[in-house]
Amino acid sequence: MVDRIRWSGWRVDVGEHQMQQLTQTSIDSSPRVTRGVSLAAGLYAIIGGAITLAGWAFGVQRLTDWRGDGISMFANTAACVILSGTALICLVIGTGSIWQHRAARLLATIVAIVAALTIFELVTNFNLGIDTLLVEREWGQRAATAPMRMGLPASTSLLAVSVGLWCATFGIAARRAASGLAIFVLTITSISLVGYWFGADELFGIARYTGIAW
Repeated sequence: MVDRIRWSGWRVDVGEHQMQQLTQTSIDSSPRVTRGVSLAAGLYAIIGGAITLAGWAFGVQRLTDWRGDGISMFANTAACVILSGTALICLVIGTGSIWQHRAARLLATIVAIVAALTIFELVTNFNLGIDTLLVEREWGQRAATAPMRMGLPASTSLLAVSVGLWCATFGIAARRAASGLAIFVLTITSISLVGYWFGADELFGIARYTGIAW
């Protein structure tokens, strides 16, 4: 059986086996530049999150509050960022084996659970005790609704990132959804960055709605 695909004006004949491979392609077969960008993003997330966690562990506020404005990235956020970066790297390096995909899904699931529970806390004002599970300190709370609780932008973004990482382990259609989720996260963070650049506290410093560390 031969299926015909029309792409950019060219007609390409592919066998049934090749067609099945095409529809099931995942991120591990992406072009080298795409893989390089993904690898760099994953490493940046891991390094940035690790620096922040070190700040909380050793009591160095400036490592958690890179801008020095009293708004810190909290420990749960940093941990989820590290897990997300690690999951992304699992999808990029190596041969893209089923074990790499399973590892990425597991890490993404942990991030999703933490993000979803935090959103539940933000909506209901009910404290589940997860915010201070790793560490608890008094500083860096300027834009927090509760001690050590990440804000709505961060928790929403991490939930979208975790779903996107899951989607990236499947075929082309799912990867398109992952791209859409990535754009959604970029939109949220861009609003916050614009607020930081122009000193508009309303875009990053309102605890219940926009609070997020630089």
